Amino acid sequence: MTEVPTLKEEFEVFRRIAQRCRKVYDTHGKLFSRDAKTAELLRAIADNFFNDLADWLADYHIILVARLTDPANTMSRTNLSSLYLVEALRGQNLLTPEIEGLSSQLTTYREKIVNWRNKTIVHTDHDAAFTVGPSEAHSLEDVESFHSALDGFCSAVSERLKARPLSTIRIAESFHGVSALIMALKRVQRFGDDR
Repeated sequence: MTEVPTLKEEFEVFRRIAQRCRKVYDTHGKLFSRDAKTAELLRAIADNFFNDLADWLADYHIILVARLTDPANTMSRTNLSSLYLVEALRGQNLLTPEIEGLSSQLTTYREKIVNWRNKTIVHTDHDAAFTVGPSEAHSLEDVESFHSALDGFCSAVSERLKARPLSTIRIAESFHGVSALIMALKRVQRFGDDR
């Protein structure tokens, strides 16, 4: 028989998913959103591949956001989500107004993306397949606010459960890897231009 995990152990699994979500978002931003020269370089090196990668990262980010903000229970299944953690904290008299407020902010963002996720990423809804895309439903500010709330939620729950602290869930190693890739591609492009 498997041991029942503690709330602290459950939270640490949730936080790993939150870290992955942030890593995917930051990687997408570093590669495709924050520097026109990098975007131009990627188009010059392998346009189709990097366009596909941009789409895959964006879709995966939405999937992770939805997983992190799923209802606590779906049919007969328990989801390890922010709402599950809120219920569990409430059940152990550990829920604070701060955690509840941050969870509410996470849910607000979910409401902006979940229909898009359901109709185009998880399923292919006929009518949605002919719409422009998810950017109509949310802005860059909305995504940044979500990640700020997710950072705050993880920090507040971590403190409440006396879990191993993280100063931020932004992963520096992913930036190093992406930066190394971009530098290598620049060298390849310069080498190709010198021929």
